Amino acid sequence: MSGYIRQKEILTLLERKTAVSVSELCDALYASAPTIRRDLQFLEKEGLIRRTHGGAALLRGAASESPFTIRAGENAAAKERLAEQALSLISDGMTLFLDSSSTVLRLAQRLGAFQELTIITNGIRTADVLSDFPSLTVFTTGGRVRPHSKSFIGTAACDFVRAHCADYAFFSSRGVSSENGATEPNEEEALVKRAYIAGSRRAVLLFDESKWGHDYCSRICKLEELYQIFRE
Repeated sequence: MSGYIRQKEILTLLERKTAVSVSELCDALYASAPTIRRDLQFLEKEGLIRRTHGGAALLRGAASESPFTIRAGENAAAKERLAEQALSLISDGMTLFLDSSSTVLRLAQRLGAFQELTIITNGIRTADVLSDFPSLTVFTTGGRVRPHSKSFIGTAACDFVRAHCADYAFFSSRGVSSENGATEPNEEEALVKRAYIAGSRRAVLLFDESKWGHDYCSRICKLEELYQIFRE
């Protein structure tokens, strides 16, 4: 079992029981105690759990969140196909809004072949990837850092986005349904994505099948508001 899958399973177990011991996790995940302790150390650093004597407890409000590192490894093949589809819309000289999602990060990794793209992103990992491509002009929104999503959020981030316009906005969301559209569990993440949509000529949603049928409290947009939807 890979590290990110094991860490996801630890969070799932903690959602059910609130607190578990290292020995329980070893039995449930068929892993050694040192391996489990390293996983718990990582999850604590991400602000999702609190390590206790001999185990761990879930932090309040963490149940709907997963660290970016875990999400980045999920459904990797589908995310690669989504990035390939999104590339067909992009041409040299465009201005793009890119969100902080692990799905859109896959698209960012492919943009080095383009010339004179201007990209605005609130994604810390996304900006880091794009900084390796000298042919691109990259701006980050600034704002408050949200550790779980490795993103900039808050008033400063939204104000920066509103001061610009783009040909396309590419974004993903934690939930998608025909009834409620694209949704997020975090209101501030949703606000940045709404600003992307408002400031772009065309908004494009990318999501893998695991997101379909899930609704969260903060709506980004209705599906009919979007120019294009790529689903895998």
